[in-house]
This record gives sequence, structure tokens and C-alpha cells, in this order.
Amino acid sequence: MAFLIYLDGNQTTEGSSTNRYVTWTLGWDFDGSATLPEPASVSLGFSPRSTATSGSDYAPDLQVSTDGGTTWIAYSPGSSVSLSAGSTTMLARALVLDDRLMEGEETVILDATVTAGAQGSASASGEARITDTDLPDLTVVGSSVTESSGSFAEWTVSLSEKLPSGERFGFARLRLQPQASSTATADVDYSSTLQYSYDNGASWQDVSGGSITVNPAYQTIRVRAAILDDAAIEANETIVLAATLSLPGRVSTTASGTAVILDNDTTSELPSVAITGNSVAEGAGNFAQWTVSLGSPMPVAGSLALSFGSGSATAGADFANALQVSTDGGTTWTAYSSALSIPANTTSLLVRAAVLDDAVYEASETVVLNATLSATGRTSST
Repeated sequence: MAFLIYLDGNQTTEGSSTNRYVTWTLGWDFDGSATLPEPASVSLGFSPRSTATSGSDYAPDLQVSTDGGTTWIAYSPGSSVSLSAGSTTMLARALVLDDRLMEGEETVILDATVTAGAQGSASASGEARITDTDLPDLTVVGSSVTESSGSFAEWTVSLSEKLPSGERFGFARLRLQPQASSTATADVDYSSTLQYSYDNGASWQDVSGGSITVNPAYQTIRVRAAILDDAAIEANETIVLAATLSLPGRVSTTASGTAVILDNDTTSELPSVAITGNSVAEGAGNFAQWTVSLGSPMPVAGSLALSFGSGSATAGADFANALQVSTDGGTTWTAYSSALSIPANTTSLLVRAAVLDDAVYEASETVVLNATLSATGRTSST
């Protein structure tokens, strides 16, 4: 008894968390009936006419269900699935694989052939479609630039591949956004108006509204921000730029890169140094103490050299010829032996020397402290 079969495939989205399979429904028709009139066996196989690739776009292993999808069993290639008389439909499916490649819509074609239970043979093909959601990966590489008027912090934004030139991809947008993790300040250290160039810097356009339309003819985009010379003493600063490529219906890709602004205030612009001493009574357990203050936070790491000056008190008789230093407001003290390392942003520290009770009647005496602040590439401040 001869009968007809049909095979219908679904459409699914690559990377979907709710619909992870391409699925086909196998049905039949005999004299207008929707049930199988007699037992039959059906073999299945992927068609070479498919545009999707087995093993990268979809798993090569089929599963079948004869109870409407309640249970699934693995299908062995070359075998046949036995169906009983009165059956209505059979389902087949294959797992969709997310290959992270940007592709157009692809097809998976399944061939079905009745191998027993019919006079002659009946066959059908069904096309399932996979909609891709991937976009090219991004990389962002920043440069280093010395702070000065007319200079720019620059980044190179690269796509792992060009966008297709189809009409749909004309809606792709690239968002360019400096991040809060940057140490440089917008409109103080650099202009908040970004510019971009498709022609390797021959011409530049302003980034409007924080994003640009991606030209599919290009795979690399240069981005820049004008540097503002604020004349402040500061450490090198960073601008972290995040780039996000998006297109409706596709998964966005994001990358970031850091540009470094090298401070140009490198000559006579170390902070000034001021030293304020205390008055103390002669006696064991007392200390002559000084507060060393910087005119502004230390812009870079440096060192502080300390020494006694020519006061009227005598080292070794009136005071100990040894200094102690505290960087936590006097909570803890460490012995000073050579130039003291000063981290960036330091503003003040304490220095002291033990007072010695010499039991000699004498006038008030002075202990003078000298301090010299220095840093690589900068003029010392005393």
C-alpha cells in the first residue's frame, strides 16, 4: 500500500537558551487520513544540500521521538525507526551549536525515506533554519601620549572580521564610552568629545551621541580624544575606552583599551616642602618633633632625604643623632637610615629625635631639620 510522507522543519536562533534544537515533524497522508495506515520503518539522514556545517553549526547526532516529544532516543545513522499503525507524527531533532562566528541564516536539511511498510518507497525532505546572533569580536588598543596642547590620546578599535554589506547590517552601531575606572578626568585632562577616523587618521569626525554607525567597508577604526594641558602636578593618568558593537537581534560584543597620558610637568614643579618644629622640655622620653608638609600631593613616587642642620643644640649631648619617621600620624615610628621612599599622593609626615637630659644648666637650644624632596626626572625641592 503506497502512501505519502511530508517533513517540516522549524526555525531556531543560535545560542538560544529556550530553543536549542532544530526540529523536524514527519507526517503522512493516505486517502486524506492523518494517521499511518500500517506499520512502517523510516530512515533519516542529513542532506548535503544543507548550508549549515555538521559539527560546527549543529551536532551530527539525531534524536527521535514517537510520543510527541515526551521522550527522545538517539538515532543510529543508517538504521530505521519502526512506527506502528495508527501513528500520527514522528519528531526528529539535532542540537544547535554556537560557533561564535558571524554568519547569515543557515539551513539544515533532513531527508526521510520509508524503508518498509509501503509498496515501493516514499521520501521527503524538510528544511530547518538557524538564525545567527553573533557579531565580530572586538579589540581595543590604546596609546601613550605626553600631556600637551594639540596632542591626542588614541585607540585602535578592530573587528575580527568585516560586517556584511547587506541592508540589515546597516543598523550596526559602535558605542564608544570612557569608563569610570579611568584616572584622568574628562574636560580637565582630556576633551569629552571623541573623534573617529576610518581612513587611518587622514580625516576625523566627532562621535555624536556616544556611538557611530559602523561602515561595513572597514575592519579598523581609530578613535581619539584631545589632551588638555592642565599644568597641574600629577601622576601619569589613564583613559579606559570601552567599545560595544551592537545590532538588533544579535549578541553585542564589548572590549576596552587603555590610553596613558604622561605628565609633562617634569622640571621645577615638585611640591614645595615646609617644616614646622615643636617646643619640648629637656627630659628623658621627650622628643623634638617636626611636621614635614608638601605644598600639594606628591605627583609621582619619590624620596625624601633628611638631615640635621646647624642648630645650637649638640647631637649626642642634647639630642640623639638618630631620626625616626611616621607616615600614619604618629601611631607607628620607624628608624630613618637613608632617603625615605615617598609614594605618590603623599601630603605630610612626622619626624622626631629623642631629647637627651645632659644635666647641664643652659639656655634654650634649637635642633634644625633639613629635608630634600626628589623624584626621577624632576628638580629637587628643599
